[in-house]
Amino acid sequence: MPPKIAGTSLFATLLITSAAHAATVRPAETRRFDIPGQPLADALADYGREAGVRILFPHPAIGEARSPAIHGVLSRQAALRLLIAGSPLQVRSDDGHTVGLGQTTTDSRATTPYPPAPAADPGSDIVVTGTVPLEEERALAWKRQQVGTNAVMSGETIARRPGGNIVDILAVLPGVSAYADMGLGQAATGEAEFVSIRGIDSSYNAYSINGMRVAESDPATRALSLKMIAPYGLRSASVSKTPGAADYGDAIGGTVDISTPTGFQYGDHYLKLTAGSNYNDRADKLGFKPFGGVGQIEFGRTFGANDDIGLYATAYYEQRRSAAESTEAVTYIPATATAGPADLTPMGIKYDLYDSNIARYGGNFSLDVQGDVVSAFLRGTYGHYKVSSIDVQHSITGGILQLLGEAPTYDANGNYAPLGTLAGSYFQARDQVSQLGTIQAGTDIKVTDTLTAALRASYGYGQQRRPNYVEGSLYSDASLFTDSAGNPRGSVLIDTSDPKHIGLTFADPAVRDAVLSADSVRAWKFQARDVESDDNLYELKLDMDYAPDGLIKHLKWGGNLSISDRSQYDRGLLGNNGDNFVIPAADGSRPDFDAGQGPTGSALPGRNVAFMGGNYPAFRIYDRGYFEQSILPDAYTDQFTPDGTPNPGYYTANDRSRNTVFGTETVLAGYAQADALLGPVQVVAGLRFEHTDFTASHWVVVTDSGGASPDDTGHFTSDGNSYNELLPSLNLAWRPSDRLVIRAAARRSFARPAFSLVAGPETYSYNDVTGALAFVNRSNPDLKPTTATNLDAGIEWYPDRSAVLETAGFYKRLTNFVFTASATGSTPSSTSGTSTVGDVVYTMPMNGNGADLYGIEAHARKQFHELGHFFGGFGVEGSATLQDSKADSGIVGRGSTVLPRAPHVIYNAELFYERPAFSGRLAWQYVGRQLLSLNDQLDTYLQPNRQLNFNATYHIGKWSLSGQVQNILNKESFYKTMGKTTRYLGVQDGGGNGSYVETGRFFKLTTSFQW
Repeated sequence: MPPKIAGTSLFATLLITSAAHAATVRPAETRRFDIPGQPLADALADYGREAGVRILFPHPAIGEARSPAIHGVLSRQAALRLLIAGSPLQVRSDDGHTVGLGQTTTDSRATTPYPPAPAADPGSDIVVTGTVPLEEERALAWKRQQVGTNAVMSGETIARRPGGNIVDILAVLPGVSAYADMGLGQAATGEAEFVSIRGIDSSYNAYSINGMRVAESDPATRALSLKMIAPYGLRSASVSKTPGAADYGDAIGGTVDISTPTGFQYGDHYLKLTAGSNYNDRADKLGFKPFGGVGQIEFGRTFGANDDIGLYATAYYEQRRSAAESTEAVTYIPATATAGPADLTPMGIKYDLYDSNIARYGGNFSLDVQGDVVSAFLRGTYGHYKVSSIDVQHSITGGILQLLGEAPTYDANGNYAPLGTLAGSYFQARDQVSQLGTIQAGTDIKVTDTLTAALRASYGYGQQRRPNYVEGSLYSDASLFTDSAGNPRGSVLIDTSDPKHIGLTFADPAVRDAVLSADSVRAWKFQARDVESDDNLYELKLDMDYAPDGLIKHLKWGGNLSISDRSQYDRGLLGNNGDNFVIPAADGSRPDFDAGQGPTGSALPGRNVAFMGGNYPAFRIYDRGYFEQSILPDAYTDQFTPDGTPNPGYYTANDRSRNTVFGTETVLAGYAQADALLGPVQVVAGLRFEHTDFTASHWVVVTDSGGASPDDTGHFTSDGNSYNELLPSLNLAWRPSDRLVIRAAARRSFARPAFSLVAGPETYSYNDVTGALAFVNRSNPDLKPTTATNLDAGIEWYPDRSAVLETAGFYKRLTNFVFTASATGSTPSSTSGTSTVGDVVYTMPMNGNGADLYGIEAHARKQFHELGHFFGGFGVEGSATLQDSKADSGIVGRGSTVLPRAPHVIYNAELFYERPAFSGRLAWQYVGRQLLSLNDQLDTYLQPNRQLNFNATYHIGKWSLSGQVQNILNKESFYKTMGKTTRYLGVQDGGGNGSYVETGRFFKLTTSFQW
């Protein structure tokens, strides 16, 4: 990690050394217990379920010990003290979630942190039976205690679920969905990247690790890519749909927090090793390497005179292989001369094949000290994600003579009659590196019996890199345009309604044979880029909590300061903004695309495969070596053909700095919040204020000769903006009984625009005759943040410890929203405005007007304990979100549309089995159609995504065996279309290739051993 972490570490060390060494004793709450006399191990299992905590104890130390019967109303601490009285066990740690027991010694029997137990209330008559407390049940208990609408998943559940990263797994939570786009080909890896809450774009969420904001290094979106966070070594992941004043305010969708473990969670000693293998059947089918592996080590322990110091650490490494096949249309035109905007025909089709090798590694640690007055901690997390990937493409473009302007588009009857065909082929090395690291230090100070202070300091680092993004293109020659007599040759009509079997109707079978042969294309040109963006995030946070004995239970106030230092560059490896290096002709000239001078596709190192089961019968896959060797040795040099033609020319100051941006965003926030109890009604009301200030410097191109002059130059210019947001919030929770909770919430929230929209590169164009400035394309530093009014109301019923039935309604009113969906790798496509000042035309992104999002969600879970020991392990769970939206993009003549990334329907359905020795889950996920962007023809939509997954875990003593299957039904991972129906396959936008993507099934098998 960067050396700046050292300062934070020193600060945390000073905090920790000030901590006392006595465990904190909190006021105990009572509950009903009914535990019969039985073997102590079984009694502890029953206790854990009834107390709602995880309990860890050394089995060998118990032997044949039996427990007394416990009946009555007691605190959980008192019940445990009675249960283990006279046994060889004592309480070593208790953080409220996990209780660790250890073996007593002669000197330690009098040092248990629990006070003597009071007598039980003999009036107790409730009977509760069960086995080891399950993670889902503890999650329900936590959820019931919250004042707002939340969902949580424990670390144990996360580790069992199928998925390559945390995003795939969280998608089963109520109202949560996951997605990836093809901006950088992420959907082709088979892994999701972003989390959406209630179907709203992920850039409207706030993200944190252990309660502190994390760095967001992608300038194209405010959404946090969670692909760096592997599902290993986590304590929990929680989603809040109704955050309060103490939470970050830029959370229109909600907040997502990832929590890591502490040593207190595992007791006096914990060591676990995990190893396994994974497999992708699509990679195997295509002849790529299909197997990967995973390994993890976890360590936890408590130590000190009273076990008041906790240490936890974990490290993991995983390699995962994947392959993908995809198709995509090229350029739609009206099907006839008189056709309307909804009657189109494609002029071309692209077939892409991806081979990806994903490696992720990282870990986290926590050092905690608990004391009566002062507690302190130092925590760190790190995730590294690298994918080495190639994308090989073959394309067919019909009507090439029409595209070149050498033939009319329609015949005399107004019908589209394509003439001339172009066969193309393409290679791209899609290597990516992403990092996400945090280090946090904090202390909790008991100022008085009723006043506590929590101080936090954190540093976060995020980076995204695309090094040596090499590309190469091959094309056929003009013999497919015209015959030997110069007459136009008939071309091809294309039907994309079935993306797995593209319809190709050739006018000439000979043309078909030539187009589908790798012999017909020759290498023509190469290009490459080096792209990087970084975010260094510093944050200080102070929270004060006053707990008076009265109507108000807690009065909280505090503030935080965060400073985000960002930088980005997108640098072509050759001149003229990374323009093409073309293989020169024999006469020293720079040939056109239809006169390539390189080897044919069939002569390049590689092999042939049957694409999509014969959709493209002899698909040629190229090795990357030829393309890298053709351009990388000449990076950052001047390149001209032998006859002196720029190829692409001089490498100038513009090429070094053209897409370079530096910026600093400072956020200062403060809040006050009161938590009151009015009988059975909990009221949490607060007010938050956030001030945002950013400044940015970016390169402005002044002179641009297209590579012909070494003197092309520009300069850096700066701009910025600041704005304030006042954010009131109110959360109500009425608990008329132990089993019923009725909630309501109202709040204001906002979302900052993507950094590239407010601080991006600026380009200038000049009049060729006069030299005067003519066009300016720039970001918009005055772009306003999107603001929202959020209303929620819901009811939750908990019929038993493992069951819940809940429903909620929500409404969001958005103003000044930017009409765009998050996209990786490029500035998001957004609504733009133009204005003319004098003779200069300015183009920049603009705010939309208003939008409304409203809907209902429902969630139910039930385990059938009443069916007995075996059948009582079965259960069902499901959730559904039904919503609608109306948005005014601000584009003249468009009227209202739905919000981007807001599907009408999201639902999950699960059948599960949960017992201590065995657990399994079959899960179906569905996310409905989503609007992605507005177009002059048909708007772009993402078609519904469906997936069936399975996981199972079997425990044998200290061993456990887990298996996972992702995408059992072999559904596509991404399907983008022009228009709402599947009639028209999507076209390329951003940097990725592929509108219909298949990645196959993923399998994982792991085994663990715990000491």
